Amino acid sequence: MKQNNEILMEVKNLEKFYTLKSGKLLDRQPKYARAVNDITFNIYKGEVLGVVGESGCGKSTLGRALIQMDPPTGGEIIYKEEDITKLPEKDFHKYKKELQMIFQDPFASLNPRHRVGTALEEVFKIHTDLSHEERKQEVIRLLKEVGLKPEHYNSYPHQFSGGQRQRIGISRAIALNPELIICDEAISALDVSIQAQVLNLLRIIQDKYDLTYLFITHDLAVAKHFCNRIMVMYLGHIMEMTTTKELFANTMHPYTISLLMSAPRPNVKREREQIVLEGEVPSLVNPPTGCPFNTRCPKAKDICFKEVPEYREISPGHYISCHYPVKDGKL
Repeated sequence: MKQNNEILMEVKNLEKFYTLKSGKLLDRQPKYARAVNDITFNIYKGEVLGVVGESGCGKSTLGRALIQMDPPTGGEIIYKEEDITKLPEKDFHKYKKELQMIFQDPFASLNPRHRVGTALEEVFKIHTDLSHEERKQEVIRLLKEVGLKPEHYNSYPHQFSGGQRQRIGISRAIALNPELIICDEAISALDVSIQAQVLNLLRIIQDKYDLTYLFITHDLAVAKHFCNRIMVMYLGHIMEMTTTKELFANTMHPYTISLLMSAPRPNVKREREQIVLEGEVPSLVNPPTGCPFNTRCPKAKDICFKEVPEYREISPGHYISCHYPVKDGKL
């Protein structure tokens, strides 16, 4: 991991709201699901930035918004000194090959009627002027790059295992030498042994092509192993964000502690006080007033139900959104 201080992408006050229909004929008051709610952060060139949190916290929505697969409702995404949220489609096209995604379900992202070679060639058809033979040679090179064989060029998606299909997804993502790849739960559907192989492949490819990853996962053990920094999300907000080492050594948000405590860690003495989450995640349509975590937080006090905590830098590089940060793992 060759993280440096060069900002690759700057995200400012990003929002993604979905308008919901009530189904009532005379109900003209629109309702919104606030999937990503006013978040600000940077992605540094060469890093692996992990995004963790429970299902429905906005991780995948954030990833799609960053590469304009699902354009944000508001805010700015500064990439190469341009706010790409303001660019018309024809102007954003030049950046599409630089911003790629690896999906959670590689089978769903492949056309079952197309041979793998045909599917991968489409990338070069759209973005290059290569001849058919040149495209074929590029595809074969990519297949070998991710540990597959040249003869797989003529195979169909159903003929591959889950791990092999994810390798195909990786080959498609790196085909055009991108700068940033969004890994959206890229290993969660794989067996544990295959997960390790795919993570090693991602690491090798990152070093070879000088890539930057936004690594979305629900597995904190994987994030600890693979990421330089970790962003913890809850209900569309950033709860805590810092280096991986600092997060595990000096956790300061009650929600982050609850995630760490819930992760299986056999034969490990738990030095932090246990925080057991009770109740369900609140609705994105009717989020709590004040801190979004107040309905489940054991530290919540009056101010937590009235004011949204400021997202602030509490120590160098360590950001938190909490009125009452945890100290020394004690509530």
